[in-house]
Amino acid sequence: MDKVPSTGPFLLAVNHSSNLDAVLAGIVLKRPLAFMARKTLFSPAPIGWILRGLNALPLEREGIGISGFRAICEHLSLGGGVLVFPEGTRSRDGRLGKFKSGVLRLARLASVPVIPTMVVGSDRALGRGRVIPRPIRTEVRFGDAIEFPQGECDDEALERL
Repeated sequence: MDKVPSTGPFLLAVNHSSNLDAVLAGIVLKRPLAFMARKTLFSPAPIGWILRGLNALPLEREGIGISGFRAICEHLSLGGGVLVFPEGTRSRDGRLGKFKSGVLRLARLASVPVIPTMVVGSDRALGRGRVIPRPIRTEVRFGDAIEFPQGECDDEALERL
């Protein structure tokens, strides 16, 4: 927890192997956190209400889009944290997937640090196709904050992340 800044904006870059990942990472933080969720998840009213209550920002399936980028930047400008999934989608087998460069673009344009975060065990608790979580121990591990300067090669930057 001491690796997450107590004030100021940041991006929390979390692995994505379960629908529990954002909730688990958000629970252990002691400050507000917004996260991106696929726009189609907001359609069934009860789920949409829950997502909005959890500070979820709708994300177009094709990518972050202008509206998603604006929503993230607005939240960051207010000093908040935003959880992002650098893989872009949930892992099918619980293993870490290839990172996309969107997290780098966000960090550079907003001039905010990125905190690499690993949620362990969530895929066993609520894997693809499951609706009810299993009572399995999970853990959230935070890495040291990383700055991504302009001009750094994306491949090298993603390797550091």
